[in-house]
Amino acid sequence: MVEKAAESLAELGCEVDKVDLKLLNMEMDLIFNVICETYTAFQDRIDEYMENIYPLYIPFLEAGPNVNGSQIIKVQFNREDLWHQIQPLFEKYDLLVTPTTACAAFDIEERGPLGPKEVAGKEVSPAGWIGFTYPFNFTGQPAASVPCGFTSGGLPVGM
Repeated sequence: MVEKAAESLAELGCEVDKVDLKLLNMEMDLIFNVICETYTAFQDRIDEYMENIYPLYIPFLEAGPNVNGSQIIKVQFNREDLWHQIQPLFEKYDLLVTPTTACAAFDIEERGPLGPKEVAGKEVSPAGWIGFTYPFNFTGQPAASVPCGFTSGGLPVGM
């Protein structure tokens, strides 16, 4: 669906190129960042929040006190490396079109809060289905998810 949407942009007069983009894998940096952010946001009232928090965040809150400054700086170094990898694209292109996620929307009750364990027949990590979004969140790129169609089950597909 995203490729068809990109073809529609070409039909409207936009220059569209297909680019094979291989980015640094920053899944662990993302998870580490979420741990730090979640713990920092809730640390002053941790006991109060632990009673009512979304269960997925509990491990992040429990891991938070174990974070050290060196780990935080390493994520920043990796983010800088990723920025240098992405930035040259925008010297040539005004817009990068990707799927919003690597799979269609899913029922959290069916697949769990960490999402699918497999995408397109390949085993993925808990963050594997969001690989099109977090590199740009990490580097501060402006981004938007625009609906471009619907799955056979009637769920929206974003690009």
